[in-house]
Amino acid sequence: MSEWWNNSPYQPQNENKEDSTEQEPSTPPVETPKPEVAPKEEVETPAVPVSEETHSAEEPKPVEPAKPTEPVAPPPQQPNTFSPSWQQPAPQRPPQWNNPNFAWQQNQPPQPPQPPQPPVQNWQQPTPPQQPPQPQKKNPLVLGITIFLLLIVAFCFIIGVFVFLDENTSNTTPTTSTSESVNSTTENGNSPSVVIQDTTVNDGGKSTSQIVKDNLDCTVVINMYGTTMASYGNFSFGNSNEETQVGSASGIVMSSDGYIITNQHVVINENTGEPYSKIEVVLYNGAKYTAKIVGEDSDTDLAVIKIDATNLKTATFGNSDNITLGDRVITLGNSGGLQWSASQGILSGQKRDVYDRTGYSIQCLQIDAVINPGSSGGPLLNCMGEVIGINSAKIVYSGYEGLGFSIPINEAKPIIDDLIKHGHVTGRVELGVTGYSVTQKGYEGFMIYKINSDSCLLNTDIQQYDIITGINGVNVSSRNELRSQLAKYKPGDSVTLSVLRITNRSTGATTSFTATVTLKEESKD
Repeated sequence: MSEWWNNSPYQPQNENKEDSTEQEPSTPPVETPKPEVAPKEEVETPAVPVSEETHSAEEPKPVEPAKPTEPVAPPPQQPNTFSPSWQQPAPQRPPQWNNPNFAWQQNQPPQPPQPPQPPVQNWQQPTPPQQPPQPQKKNPLVLGITIFLLLIVAFCFIIGVFVFLDENTSNTTPTTSTSESVNSTTENGNSPSVVIQDTTVNDGGKSTSQIVKDNLDCTVVINMYGTTMASYGNFSFGNSNEETQVGSASGIVMSSDGYIITNQHVVINENTGEPYSKIEVVLYNGAKYTAKIVGEDSDTDLAVIKIDATNLKTATFGNSDNITLGDRVITLGNSGGLQWSASQGILSGQKRDVYDRTGYSIQCLQIDAVINPGSSGGPLLNCMGEVIGINSAKIVYSGYEGLGFSIPINEAKPIIDDLIKHGHVTGRVELGVTGYSVTQKGYEGFMIYKINSDSCLLNTDIQQYDIITGINGVNVSSRNELRSQLAKYKPGDSVTLSVLRITNRSTGATTSFTATVTLKEESKD
């Protein structure tokens, strides 16, 4: 056998290969042995010397290994056996052709030559020796995404902790505003966050339901009755003394003994200028009383009536000068005949001059709460449930919505006090004339149509059809402006009137002059 092996053409003829294996012992390269082909058993023939070229030509080429049916496991690791090059430096081995037993077979007895086998994929192929099973490496992209998601979760958790701490702090420590909280958080180096206060909208007053409940017993329904007669053309028949209900309104209880505030047009029939034949008051508990008129004033559309009752619940009156634009207001009354109807809104305007029909300028509160026919005389309440105004449907403009007016209680108080004490308004001045407004350009003012027998203009140069254009240097262009200026004075005051007189009606020529008069107190006929 040895003779055959020594004469085998498979032995390497170039001894330089051994040198190339020993060039860098410190970091030996991975051995790539050439595939071994077991000698074939056949009839011995004389060895024929083969040149180096012939040897290389006959050297078997690497054949694509077939898929093994069962992987060949490496033998158990023994001392001084082969270890992968990445674990430790491989020891210097003698060439395979000098050692019939390989390094990893040192502890095994020599094996006889085996018949040639098809090449299999093992450590003899020109690939690195088979490595022990290693855990599968993760895709770097998947690993990066996982780490990124974990960072986001951690960040959200930290933010949630800060928000929770901020909310707990806001419940114990008052904050001036949300923006200040955000700024302070930023200054401390933390991420800013929006702090939402868990509070209800409250203007510092009572709830609307509580306000309505507190004022139901001090708000009344007023029914007006008049006499009617059936007629057909010029022919009338029936009982003219029969009373029927002709309207309804509202009122405010101001005293426990039965004094009630309402509007003047609620108690006086505007068509006849006379009081209604019967004025009925209905309390919230259903009790009904017949009222009598204590006093009324057409210039301010205010009136006071009284019923014979005791222990009535009275309204609480507030300061109408303290209310500001946008403040919450509530109305209560017999809106459209629907008794004790409530409505809520805001103060839309202040000091509105709207009494064109009465001629007396009283500055009213403008609101967007509902005021309908039947609401006249009812209360306007602030957020504390206090009466700050007396509603009037008479000055609601036709064709407009959300435009109501209420007489401020501060303006109404002196008039109500006079009506209760004197039956009319005292301290009010008058000129003692009747007339109408002139709006033609160049002639604006109040034209006198009639001078009364007790007028303060009797001993002056003023005469019929003269036009009053000013008082004490203040221009007036209408009856309403004239009344507004006169309200600033008291009886006995002297004022200078500016007068325009038309001297030629055909050409429209005019002349101007002034007259000084002493104002008189308004008389109550």
